[in-house]
Amino acid sequence: MHVFLTGVRQCGKSTAISRALKEINLPIYGFRTLFTNRTADDKALYMLPADYTGIPQKEQIVTQFVNGRPQVLTERFDEIGTQLLQNAQAGGIILMDECSRFEKDALRFQQSIMHRLDGDIPVLGVVRLGAEGWVENIRQHPKVKLITVTTENREDIPAEIIKWLNT
Repeated sequence: MHVFLTGVRQCGKSTAISRALKEINLPIYGFRTLFTNRTADDKALYMLPADYTGIPQKEQIVTQFVNGRPQVLTERFDEIGTQLLQNAQAGGIILMDECSRFEKDALRFQQSIMHRLDGDIPVLGVVRLGAEGWVENIRQHPKVKLITVTTENREDIPAEIIKWLNT
């Protein structure tokens, strides 16, 4: 069984995952996304290796916002995301933080995600609440458990994740 968190923006999904991953002793594969200038019209979305601790590089931008409008770099989702998912090995966990509308045309990346969900390496991810289209395949996957994070339960979520990983 794989676990995906969902919930309104800024409710603590990624924070809950980060807290849980600090408590486990497993290799972490996959990806995390990071916005720069979150409130600016000209922000960027980066796709980084799950264990990345450096400063994001221009080559890791997967969506560039210009005057508040997203310009999705589909080929980067396909290249970067697919490679990060292919690197995963048994004995670890695959992080997918987060899956949303921006990947709607990144078919190779989507196929890599579905391949990993069909597999046996545990996947811990975030699927954007309200996102439609291809992310329904994640929500409806028979091996995915979806947990809604709220301000009321977000402090309990890291313990739930750790319990799931230890079973």
